[in-house]
Amino acid sequence: MDYLQTLLIPISSCHDIILLSAHVAQFHYVITQNNLSMNDNLNIVENLITCIENNRIYTQANDIKAITFVMNIQKIIVKIVSDLQLGRLSINFEEKLLVTKQLLLNVKHKLILKKCQYKRFYPLININRQEDNFDVSTVMMNLSIIYETLKSRNLELGIEKKINKFNMRANNFEQGPGILRDFLREASITLTTKWLLKPLFDHKSLDFNMKYKFELDTREHYLYLPHFEKIDSTHVEQMRMFGFYIFLVFLYGPMQLPISTIFFKILTSNTIEIDDIFPTSMVKFLNEMNFYTDKQFEEAYLTMTINCMSSTGQTQLYTLGNLYHYSNIDNIIDCSVTKSNFDTYKNYLIKFYTWQGNRKELLNAFREGFYTFFDENIIFTQIPINYHELIELVTKIQEIIPIEQWKMYTKILNNNPNATDTIQWLWDYIESLSLEKQSKFIEFFSGSTCLPIGNLKQLSENNRPFTIYIANEVDKLPSATTCFYKVNLSLFTSKNILFEKFDIAISTFNGFQFM
Repeated sequence: MDYLQTLLIPISSCHDIILLSAHVAQFHYVITQNNLSMNDNLNIVENLITCIENNRIYTQANDIKAITFVMNIQKIIVKIVSDLQLGRLSINFEEKLLVTKQLLLNVKHKLILKKCQYKRFYPLININRQEDNFDVSTVMMNLSIIYETLKSRNLELGIEKKINKFNMRANNFEQGPGILRDFLREASITLTTKWLLKPLFDHKSLDFNMKYKFELDTREHYLYLPHFEKIDSTHVEQMRMFGFYIFLVFLYGPMQLPISTIFFKILTSNTIEIDDIFPTSMVKFLNEMNFYTDKQFEEAYLTMTINCMSSTGQTQLYTLGNLYHYSNIDNIIDCSVTKSNFDTYKNYLIKFYTWQGNRKELLNAFREGFYTFFDENIIFTQIPINYHELIELVTKIQEIIPIEQWKMYTKILNNNPNATDTIQWLWDYIESLSLEKQSKFIEFFSGSTCLPIGNLKQLSENNRPFTIYIANEVDKLPSATTCFYKVNLSLFTSKNILFEKFDIAISTFNGFQFM
């Protein structure tokens, strides 16, 4: 046991990532050769994880070579936990590992940005923002303005597969990073509520097989393309702009975009599976059918058809493997799904939702839009990221940020000795926020309802911390400078007044008013 403890010393103090990886590998070999008790194994492995987490070279990897070795170290740790059957460590270990994975993903993201962006005179792009009327045509028009400006810039400079960093202005007035974040947020709402994308299974009247009903989990990636009888050039161009929009979100921060995993697998050239198409409840049902007997298949009365949302907003019955639908169920040629053809049935489902209904052309346009200014080899070979990581960088499900993190990573600019109560009341206000109100609060000071992966900690590490500036005024409405994640705060004479003023500010805030 003492010998194992001595092996931890170079792990915590090593300043070379390659040597660190070698030390951890040696530790793996030695510990698996020792016949220690379960408690001793738990203690020594927990100490190992602590030593690794405290190693600066590990937690601040800044190039792809370092990332490779950090990932190797993670795999060794997982192997140690598995070899020693340390089940009791797994929950705590997974939580710690998640933080490190997020850190590494942020590093990989920064390296990707360096490779795909260039700086030449920062073009200023003006978008048109119509108050309370951010419809599909406005979103597509503004995306097209950005797209064509940057494309012309590349042609002028003879540059391909890179994007010029740019500044954004709204209505020839406000400008800055906050404007871009706000535009991406507004666009995310429009594209997920008013555009082509549909929640294919979000219908109480929609049955999977005219028999089974399923509840939709809105935390899933459920928005996808419906079945199109025909498409035109507008559909294709809008899908190209949607791909370009996802690329912008990939560059500048995650949004609340509950779009299908299929989109991300198309971008990373991964195989589409049943799990990517259907809600969890439906996938569970299909998985259970893998173990059905012939009699159970017969009783299920499942046929080679599918109810699917069409582009008209109506559900239609389609035959699998064909491009036409039936308006009358009596016309269906009975082709039952049996134990022997169940795998064929599942393959038909995948092909139907991936390629039929003109989806193939639309998905190809989506991919083209994403890669217009981006060399796909960067994420395929140079700095590999998988579709799970791409999802993390593009979409985000909001969660409550603990008050401890707000306190730890907030920068307070205050020269007023009388601000102590105001600061404490602010913490009380933040801690009282529901998930919905926290999202509005984040939108108020950042322009987006979502913070980067790592939340406030990542803002701090990016040298753009959430900042509170306390002015020598009293009981004024808070204002924000979204470009700098900054809230301008007056002194308050009571906790109730601070709560009231902030509620007014975040509930009436709409876009650029407080920037």
